[in-house]
Amino acid sequence: MNAARQWMELFNPARHRAGPIGLQFAAESLNLVQLESTPVGDIDVRARASIAYPESRDALLQNPAALRAFLKKTLKKKNFHGRRVVTALPADGVRMISVTYRAADLVSDDQMIQRLMTERLEGNLTDYVIDYVPVRSGNADADRVALVAVARFTEVVEYLELLRHAGLDVEALEVGPVAIRRLVSTMAVNDDKKNVLVITFGRKTSYMTMVSERRLLFDQEIKFGEDRFIKQVCDSLEMAPNLAKDLIIRLGLNPAAPAQASDSVLGDSGATDMLLEILKPEFGKLASEIRRGYMYAASETRGSQVDQIYILGSVARWTGSARLIDSMVDVPVAKIPDPLSLFGDRDQSVRDGEDTGNAQLAVATGLALRGVQEDG
Repeated sequence: MNAARQWMELFNPARHRAGPIGLQFAAESLNLVQLESTPVGDIDVRARASIAYPESRDALLQNPAALRAFLKKTLKKKNFHGRRVVTALPADGVRMISVTYRAADLVSDDQMIQRLMTERLEGNLTDYVIDYVPVRSGNADADRVALVAVARFTEVVEYLELLRHAGLDVEALEVGPVAIRRLVSTMAVNDDKKNVLVITFGRKTSYMTMVSERRLLFDQEIKFGEDRFIKQVCDSLEMAPNLAKDLIIRLGLNPAAPAQASDSVLGDSGATDMLLEILKPEFGKLASEIRRGYMYAASETRGSQVDQIYILGSVARWTGSARLIDSMVDVPVAKIPDPLSLFGDRDQSVRDGEDTGNAQLAVATGLALRGVQEDG
């Protein structure tokens, strides 16, 4: 900490201004991040948490009393300030659609998007909450591209009411890709990676989110999730899913690294190599999807190459997964860096090394940034 900042913190009565809490209901854990602005314009981490649910996510979200108790306990224990939140609907409740259209005289972009959605969605538009992010705009003769987020109106209202009854004040409702764009754009200030592809792995499906500088180019669902890889091991070794997952976690996917534990099923030094041979065909199919993604990005950025691929989520936590994907594509692949390393670590749990794996907080951090950055 430099002398100017020390002086400001000691003598400026305003000191720190806490932003809203970034709140994400991920598949297996509640992820929360709260940032705060300092008197000299820096950003610090005030509080953060990634807590496993006491029951399944769906069951918790259908039990208002249990959710309220769970949130109250977590916010108090982890020293969060206030009850303002920026949150995102769970990914399975949102549909992302990329649309291309031409500008028309006397017709706004909003009206064009409405026309396109009328053709693509079943029922009335009043049954949905629709928002969009411009991806490419230009003159009247050029195609325009937008990424449209669609959710059922009733599901959005139910979600907001659930959080209100839990004692929270929802300041903004976003979608995960927008939060990721905000985080990646913040990361880009510290490096020269202009075009970044982020792959968020889920259980059944995953999402590829492309960010070019501060633009969100696309968000695409792909049918590659943790369950697909686990099924491949189950079918090959005639194992139950829980045993197959445990095997992957213990052995990892890196042949250069020793197994984390001996294995009673395979029981030899080539266990990791055998596991790799089982899973490589599926990872090869994933690599093909990734290549299609960055070829599309090149078409949208006048031939610019993707500089970096980041992975997060369930599969990203498997030892060696980033290296395996990296070996199959011609773009550097890594687990997404600790998002909290971008900021000061005023949060005591970060300094003390508690729950040091912060990659799962990427979306929550992107949500929290909305309240502390000048451009939102």
